[in-house]
Amino acid sequence: MKNIRSLNCKRMDDLDHALGRPTNPHIEGSRNFFGVEIGSDDAVAMKADPHWTHTRDFMGTSGFAVSLEGKAALYTYLKRHWTPPRRYEVSWGKSLRIVQAETRGKAKYRAWLELDFTDLKFGDFSKAASARLARK
Repeated sequence: MKNIRSLNCKRMDDLDHALGRPTNPHIEGSRNFFGVEIGSDDAVAMKADPHWTHTRDFMGTSGFAVSLEGKAALYTYLKRHWTPPRRYEVSWGKSLRIVQAETRGKAKYRAWLELDFTDLKFGDFSKAASARLARK
């Protein structure tokens, strides 16, 4: 399940983006890359920043990975400034979906949007569906 977020601090947002916006930056994910133009001001700054490790230059792009120090800084930042989204179990008939949302109503709406057919009105779906906080 994706975390769709953007952080107020650009530096932390770039680290978060490079890692694929993980819930926990210390857990190894499938992504750890950020690219900028070779020789740009960003590339020079990132090479000097201990939160980044320069990986390679290729076809006009300087590639960077988030260092262990960067992951630790992002973890601390997220603990202070970000609340993970709530997860809801939305059941409708024999269907059960786990969705992230701020409220039960928004969870139902998100589950309705994910349905494979469009002839069911949201109001009808909402009356027949139930949503409760998912167990951790």
